[in-house]
Amino acid sequence: MIKKEGYYEISFGEKEEFERWINNRKNSGYKLIGGIVMKYRVWWIPQIGYDGTFYVPVNSPEEGLKIMSVLGAYDLFQLKNNIKPDFSNTGGLEVFEDGEWVDYYDEDGRDIDEHFEEDVDMQDFIEKVYNF
Repeated sequence: MIKKEGYYEISFGEKEEFERWINNRKNSGYKLIGGIVMKYRVWWIPQIGYDGTFYVPVNSPEEGLKIMSVLGAYDLFQLKNNIKPDFSNTGGLEVFEDGEWVDYYDEDGRDIDEHFEEDVDMQDFIEKVYNF
């Protein structure tokens, strides 16, 4: 088992050991998905009205906002280069708490965008991503 910030990568040889490991962590704030136990995930809908959501596991709120910025810039790139005629996207960051995925809010009640509003490094990153 390898612990990385925000999630664990796990692999076990025996099913019983794996089940015991998961059962001991059911209420720990982590969710098992595809062999990765996650705490945060980005959700993205590239076209409002499309009946599907794209999920990306992330290690932290910082990484989540960077992924969301890249996805948004990619949608805009496709529009500017006539790859798709229009778009109306949406996305956000979720955290796994008390056995369910909920929208991320920091300890001050701010959402992901508000949380990084005054973070100069993050704002510089976002500006660079959108200036392609």
